[in-house]
Amino acid sequence: MVGRINLTLTPSEETFPSIKDKNVISVYNNKTEFSTPLSKSYRCAKEQSFNLAQNGINETVGTIELSHVQLEAFHLKMDDLFGAAEDCEGVSSPDIVPIAVGCALVGLVAIVLIAYLVGRRRSQARGYLSIIRSNSEDDIPLQPVSHWKKCWE
Repeated sequence: MVGRINLTLTPSEETFPSIKDKNVISVYNNKTEFSTPLSKSYRCAKEQSFNLAQNGINETVGTIELSHVQLEAFHLKMDDLFGAAEDCEGVSSPDIVPIAVGCALVGLVAIVLIAYLVGRRRSQARGYLSIIRSNSEDDIPLQPVSHWKKCWE
């Protein structure tokens, strides 16, 4: 792993024509990056950005962007070849996780829909009747609630 990135910058007018402060600047990133097991290398083709701070200042003063990186610490063989590479893309979650979550949600929606339809069918089978009152004189007049209580007792 890389435990600290230090950059010492010596600005010049040739490199930075509009530079005002020509003092040496030292910036760093104090986070552990590029972790990999022993005897393996770290490889990453995508662009990675790291915040840099200046000594005595706790805020970001710049960033460094790295891409197409391959590093290996403690290379034990006497050759120029890297060990088996651990790719930075391999740490992301596999495609099976979003598929499983999506299937679980579809199953849950199906269960709720089936439960609703079964409950609705049962309530209709019990024979709930709606009472419709019309204004015709042939209709039976509605009885007070006390009359219905006597019928049920």
